[in-house]
Amino acid sequence: GEEEILLPPRSYLEALGSSRVEEGPNGRQIRIVNLKVNVNLTSSTVDEIEGRRQQLMVSQCKHTTYEIKNKLEDLVEGDRVKEMLVHNPVDDDEENHIKLKDSILDECEKILEKYEKYPPEWFNNDWQ
Repeated sequence: GEEEILLPPRSYLEALGSSRVEEGPNGRQIRIVNLKVNVNLTSSTVDEIEGRRQQLMVSQCKHTTYEIKNKLEDLVEGDRVKEMLVHNPVDDDEENHIKLKDSILDECEKILEKYEKYPPEWFNNDWQ
């Protein structure tokens, strides 16, 4: 299929002052408009637009990983886990709660690394 990307113009014509009407060589009236070209410097390039979804996804992944890390640290250090470890001294000795937390964070980091490696075009394919 054919792909199409619609962008706002990077330049446009601006009318200066009022227009005037003159008679052309064949007697027909012609409207004369003085124009100047303006450049839209704030318009994004195609590469910038395509890269935005990647930036948003990777940023969201980083933020979510950070939130998960904070929640897990709160849980591991919380009273509920301490109470459970009193009844499970082997888990406490082997630090299974810490290993579980680290394993979850490891998985989050792997997912983040996977998304960081994808090219920007991958994030713009709505059919995956």
